[in-house]
Amino acid sequence: MRPLDRKTVAVGLTRLITESQLMLSSPPLWQPAFLALEQLVSRADAVAQEQAEDPEAILTAIDYEEATAGYQASFSKLAASQPKRYDPVEYVPDLSAYVKQTLAKAVAADTRARALLALPSATPWSRALQTGQAF
Repeated sequence: MRPLDRKTVAVGLTRLITESQLMLSSPPLWQPAFLALEQLVSRADAVAQEQAEDPEAILTAIDYEEATAGYQASFSKLAASQPKRYDPVEYVPDLSAYVKQTLAKAVAADTRARALLALPSATPWSRALQTGQAF
């Protein structure tokens, strides 16, 4: 998944599990969404850390659009001629911080969110949110 797509999905999922009354009142829906969000953000953090450790990674990174398009002798796509992709969640500069702050606010503001974190499948995020620790 491309980084911008991952960021957009994570922000949308965060808003869904923290702002939707249906999600907050339905543990069978909330818990898998929370676990998916945790996995998505953890994976995004790992990719970002990997790129920070290897300064040449950006030079050798796969262009996903180019890799799936295939090669045609009659057409060569120039990277410089591509318009900048629209970022619908441009207001989120740091995905991990946004998700963690939003979840912490939801837990502090709504007792239903706090109760959902106490469900049996405890994760490092849920334990940290329950105890008020940084995660």
